[in-house]
Amino acid sequence: MIYPSSVICTPYEVIKEFNSLIFRFLWNGNDKVTRLSTFAPYDQGGLKMLDYDNMVKALRLSWLKRIVNSDYIGFWKSYLDQLLVKEGGLFLIKCNYDINRLTISGTFYRELLDSWSKLREVKDPEGIHRFILWNNKEIR
Repeated sequence: MIYPSSVICTPYEVIKEFNSLIFRFLWNGNDKVTRLSTFAPYDQGGLKMLDYDNMVKALRLSWLKRIVNSDYIGFWKSYLDQLLVKEGGLFLIKCNYDINRLTISGTFYRELLDSWSKLREVKDPEGIHRFILWNNKEIR
């Protein structure tokens, strides 16, 4: 399940069902503890379980490294650049955009940009991306 999710869109319903199957198997029925606690390492009382939802998001975000690195070339990168023409091209990655206001038809890239926007808000809430005027969601 992990490899296909790294290159194609995985609907949230599939992720949710996959998690349910794994936990039903683990507990042989209903959950015995909160799922969040099972993701913790052994020394913290967890089971070191894989959080599939976060894994899918991380796999999406790993594509950003290839996108911004000029050493990587290929059709997939040109396609994304073409999808983002109306939004300012790959410069969009540096912006404080609202995913709902973008006109991107590619679901994979939409999920990637959505994950990037959410991660940036958590990791760098006062970051420089807030001051770029182009595609700034704070400016209407």
